[in-house]
Amino acid sequence: MVKTVHYTLEFSLLPAGFQPLRIIHLSDLHGQLQDMHGGALSELIRTLKPHLAVMTGDMVNAGADWRNAEGRRAFLGLCRALAALCPVYYSIGNHELEMPEQRLKVWLSKVSRTGVSILDNAAAEFVHDGVVFPVFGLNIPLLYYKNPLRRPYDPRAKWTAADMNRVFGSHTASGLEGRGPSLLLAHNPLYFPAYRDWGADITLSGHIHGGIFRLPILGGVLSPDLSLFPKYDGGLFKEASQRRPKDTKYLVVSRGLSDTFLKRIANPMELVCLTVKSGPGI
Repeated sequence: MVKTVHYTLEFSLLPAGFQPLRIIHLSDLHGQLQDMHGGALSELIRTLKPHLAVMTGDMVNAGADWRNAEGRRAFLGLCRALAALCPVYYSIGNHELEMPEQRLKVWLSKVSRTGVSILDNAAAEFVHDGVVFPVFGLNIPLLYYKNPLRRPYDPRAKWTAADMNRVFGSHTASGLEGRGPSLLLAHNPLYFPAYRDWGADITLSGHIHGGIFRLPILGGVLSPDLSLFPKYDGGLFKEASQRRPKDTKYLVVSRGLSDTFLKRIANPMELVCLTVKSGPGI
C-alpha cells in the first residue's frame, strides 16, 4: 500500500500572491509497477493535480530478465500518463547506472519518447505563475554509492560542492527578479552537505528506502550501503549552508515505492507531494 506524504515549504523570495506550486516526487520504483496496479498510482497522482512531477532514480532495475522487462514496460505507461498531466523530469540512480552503457542509452531514449525530460547532469527551467524555477538533475558515478557488495567500492569516496561546480558550474543564485528557488534531483542524499553548500534550495532524493526497518525515535536502521542508522533516511530536513549560515536549504527524501531491498517494517511505501509557496520562510 502506498502512503501519500505532504510537505509545505515557504519562501520569502517568492512574490506575494504567488499561486502555490505542487510537485509530485517519485523515487525507487524498481520496476515494481505491475505489482502495484500502475493505473491506481497514476490515478492517485492525477487527483493531487500536480504542476510538476519529478523522478529521482532507480525507477527500474538493471536486469534483463522477463520480470524487469515487464516492469519497464509498465513504467513507460506511467510516464506517458504523467506527461499528459504536467511536465515531468527524470534523473538517474544507481540501478540505471548498472545497466550496460548501450542498454541505458536505449532505455533513456524510450523514456524521452513518452514526453518525460531526462536530466542527466543537465539543467532545465520550469515556469509556474510567472516564476522561473531552475531544475538540475545529478548523475554521480557508482563509486560514490559506497556499496561494499558491488564494484567499484571506495569507502573514502566523497562528493563535494567543488564536484557540483565541476558538473553544473557556479550555482545561479535564486531570488533574482523572476527566479524562484532551485530544485536539485539527486538520487543519493548522503551528499546533501555538498548539494546544500553548492546552493541547491530544495534537494529531492531517494535511495535509502526509509532505512528499511524503522524504529521509534531512532528512525531508519539500514542504508543500501549497509551503514546503520543513516542520517538522511526519509522525510524533510533543513540545514544551513556552510558558506552562508543564515541561508537555509531543504532536503526531501522519499522512502520510495518498492520493497526490493529486503522487506519493509513500520516503513510504508510513499508518494511525496511537495507544495512550494510564498511565505515568511527562507
